[in-house]
Amino acid sequence: MPISSNKSTGQAAKPTSVFADSNLQETDQTKSISALANTAMVLGGYEAGFDLVKGNAPDAIEQFTVISSRNGTPRLLLPRSAAMMQPALSCFLGTSPMMKLAQPIFGFCIRLGGPFSRFTSDVSLTSQSGRSSALRVLIENVLGRKDFQMALRMSFGRPNGKTVAVAISEAGEPLCYVKLGSEPMTSALVAHESETLEQFKESDIQLIVPQALYSGCWVHDHQALITAPLQLERLSRDAHLAHEAADALATQNLQPNCTLLSSEYWQRTKQRVQAQQNGDELPNTLAEIERCWGSREFDFGVSHGDWSRANVGMSMGRVAAIDWERRVEYAPRGIDIAHFSILEISSRRFFKTLHVDQLAAKVRHILKALGLPEENAEPLILFALLEMVIRFRSAKTAGLNTTDSKFAPALNAGIDKWIR
Repeated sequence: MPISSNKSTGQAAKPTSVFADSNLQETDQTKSISALANTAMVLGGYEAGFDLVKGNAPDAIEQFTVISSRNGTPRLLLPRSAAMMQPALSCFLGTSPMMKLAQPIFGFCIRLGGPFSRFTSDVSLTSQSGRSSALRVLIENVLGRKDFQMALRMSFGRPNGKTVAVAISEAGEPLCYVKLGSEPMTSALVAHESETLEQFKESDIQLIVPQALYSGCWVHDHQALITAPLQLERLSRDAHLAHEAADALATQNLQPNCTLLSSEYWQRTKQRVQAQQNGDELPNTLAEIERCWGSREFDFGVSHGDWSRANVGMSMGRVAAIDWERRVEYAPRGIDIAHFSILEISSRRFFKTLHVDQLAAKVRHILKALGLPEENAEPLILFALLEMVIRFRSAKTAGLNTTDSKFAPALNAGIDKWIR
């Protein structure tokens, strides 16, 4: 495996073009250029001499179509070939009918140019030495083949924002997925998922999970995890199989009838809040929760940590789950169900606010169907919201660009409605 042991102090050369049109604010241009430079660093294995430039460079070693956000920040790097762009989009965005319309729209924007180049542009990866990108070399060594193209998804400003790459065959089939840590926080998440998948090999977990093809430090201190593709079929509308699987997962290493205050979970949560030292209201929120539910007994068990429609589906008639980087051994039984419900509602574009009463009704309905205490719905929702708030603030402390516009307000609303 291509593991580098000599750290380079060189910096990636500044891109030769401004990846934004003149209508964008200077701050947006700066973000866009910085994102491209960071992506070039990732592709080049954090060595100097690699650059992403706009257009078709004659000495390009890789070529991509870039899909950007509204402020011009690159989000997806896709193969230039129209035949491979759709499979690449499907790897990151799913296969819904709406997603199938994305490629023609992006192609139209590229051809039209002008202000539409704010959202789509062609870029080339260049190498001063003519070497292949370190990321390509890593994938080639793991797969034992070179006939593929790469696509990348850059951080979406979420607390677990990592570069995710996929290798796609010339026939349009995904060959592997690659998660890359870019700094200590995301590298720790990648390493934790690698450890989790290794542990699953020795357990009788009833879920289908990805097969790890490679894990370790690929260059310098940056962690990488490469997994075989696991194609998820969409869950049913009520997602009852996913809820049943989440509860079955929670019963592994079950620690029943433990009070919240005495639980390992709550002590860990308090330590994480104290470590942030943001001077905000989170310590008061913890005190409010303790006052109301500190002496209540809960069951504690394994939690996936990011149980959602994006990460859970069906494969060969069984529930399958990806993205295990947030797994914990002891969390309140049912917290994954609350997390699933929160993300399901928050992902709907017309829901700009999370209504805690609506969430409580949904979670109570699921708990009842599983034979679990319905009265745990409210605390489970607050636990799940608190977890998301901590993640966003931890990411901000680590220097990641994150914005929490839903979870903190919903947490405060739940505290006001159910405790105060």
